[in-house]
Amino acid sequence: MKAWAVMAVASLLAFSAPAEAGGPLDRVQSAVAAVIKIVTRPDLQGPTHLVARRALLRKVADDFFDFPEMARSSLGYHAATPSEKERAEFVVLFTDLLERSYVTTVENYAGEQIVYVSETSEANHATVRSKILTTRGAEIGIDYRLRRSAAGWLAFDVVLENVSLAANYRAQINRVLRTTSFATLLARMRAGQLTAMAIPRRAGKLQ
Repeated sequence: MKAWAVMAVASLLAFSAPAEAGGPLDRVQSAVAAVIKIVTRPDLQGPTHLVARRALLRKVADDFFDFPEMARSSLGYHAATPSEKERAEFVVLFTDLLERSYVTTVENYAGEQIVYVSETSEANHATVRSKILTTRGAEIGIDYRLRRSAAGWLAFDVVLENVSLAANYRAQINRVLRTTSFATLLARMRAGQLTAMAIPRRAGKLQ
């Protein structure tokens, strides 16, 4: 996979106008700021604090992403196939997969700069475009797709260097379900056989 999510910032905003309070851009900025605070805490640095650090990062991700919707979307036309019990386990396993993608990328790019390029919205959906500017002069594009819910704006997809997380996982899942059962898919997910998407270190195009 080519790339995933956010973070760490010298300049949090590339706009001259402030973000609308509670709006899509404000929601993304708040999540980014929370993550930056965690990854830069002196008492959470190093491998000995990995479990505690990732637990805090997962809490931010749980509040920001609509994991149940992302899981449902990833099943595509297979959404009606599993039983209620299987569907519930799938959501848990899928959430863990997305969280690992998010957390790995965050830690790979702690210390880099992120700027926000634009915000567009229509009815109950919005896109916030951003990019990571690395210290070696590379740029990594990250677009967040959000929808308005009772809980406010929640992210339901992230597009990393033109690669959609939702589409990528849907393709992986469909490849399994075309030739095997839902029980086999769950077994493979438990065994970590689906590829977690994360932006590797030193990714992005040099400018």
